[in-house]
Amino acid sequence: MLLQLPHAQQALDQEQQRKWVEQLLDGSLMLLDVCGTAKDALLQTKESTQELRSILRRRQGVEGLARTNLAALPSAKMGQRLNRNRADGNTKQVENVQNELQNSEMCILDLDDGLESLFRRLIKARVTVLNSLNC
Repeated sequence: MLLQLPHAQQALDQEQQRKWVEQLLDGSLMLLDVCGTAKDALLQTKESTQELRSILRRRQGVEGLARTNLAALPSAKMGQRLNRNRADGNTKQVENVQNELQNSEMCILDLDDGLESLFRRLIKARVTVLNSLNC
C-alpha cells in the first residue's frame, strides 16, 4: 500500500531515473575510452604508414643512384638492359605500394576526423546530462 502512494511512486521513479542516468554516464565514459584507444591506434598506424613511405623513398633513391653509377661503367653496358627491365618492374611495384600507402593515409585522416567529431559530441552530451542533474 505504501508503494502506491504518489510520493512513494515519485521517489521510486526518481531512484530509477538516477540509476538510468548513472548507467548513461558510465556508458559515455566507456565510449570516450574506446575513442581514445581508437585514436591512439590510428596514430600508430599513421606513423607506421609514414615510416613505410619514407623507407620506400629512400630505397628508390638508392636504386636510382646505383643505376646511374652502373650506366657510367663501360663493362656494365651488357647487363644494363637487363638491369633496366628489373628496375622498371621494381619501380612500378614501389609506385603501386606508395599509392596504396597514400590512400591508407587519407583513410586514416578521415577516420581520425570522424573519431574527433564523435569524441566532441560525447563530451557535449555528457556535459549536458551532468548540467541537467545539477539544476
